[in-house]
Amino acid sequence: RHGRGSGAAARLRALERADPAELAALRLEEAGPAGLPPGAADAAALRAAGAVLLPGGWALAAARAAAARAALLTSAAPTGAPAAAALAASGLTGPVAEALAEALVAEGRLVRDGARLRPAGAPAPADAPAALALAALLAEAGRRGPSAAGLAEAAGLPPAEAERALGALRAAGRAVEAGGLWFAAAEAEAARAEAAAALTGGPMTIAELRDLWGVGRKHALALAAHLDRSGLTRREGDARMLRRGAAPPALP
Repeated sequence: RHGRGSGAAARLRALERADPAELAALRLEEAGPAGLPPGAADAAALRAAGAVLLPGGWALAAARAAAARAALLTSAAPTGAPAAAALAASGLTGPVAEALAEALVAEGRLVRDGARLRPAGAPAPADAPAALALAALLAEAGRRGPSAAGLAEAAGLPPAEAERALGALRAAGRAVEAGGLWFAAAEAEAARAEAAAALTGGPMTIAELRDLWGVGRKHALALAAHLDRSGLTRREGDARMLRRGAAPPALP
């Protein structure tokens, strides 16, 4: 009825031949942006047809998967986008779009920040869930700041993601790194102000600064490094003294 050159005729010829890979390719093409759901076709036949297999068992025709992948990555660039908008840009239906995003996250191409997707390596915003979680941990730690590795473990984040989130907090003026440890910026500055007032009476050793701040030696050394880097103090042996011309901030 449709003629020998029509798509319908080609479909009937493929069905007549019953080649598994050819049938799988036909089904992938007919599925379009909805993809083939898990268990809808034999995995070996799908691979032979060049299908892209996604997490959860979803399958897409290779050309459609490549186009959707490029569109999703473009939508998320350069600094991220709402996940719903990025998934819609892929042109795929909901579950298969989610599966594609999951695959890109597993490959390390995308990162999920709550309801947002952003390219891996792009700076995390300071209000992203990962950054907020680390900010809460820093506030709780007070002057006993943890290491980046300790924060990542406590927050259940991959180390690289924790580093990016800490960088975002530092860029936003909400976190300070000193001596390999991290502190909430407000806490570090309060410790700096206390030391500035105390140092007007003369040099202080690390032991004296430790007692002033109520911390152990490791954290006292890190906070003292913050004083040095901020230009407030200079080091002489185990002691710190005010730099000439340094104006100590007033305590509230």
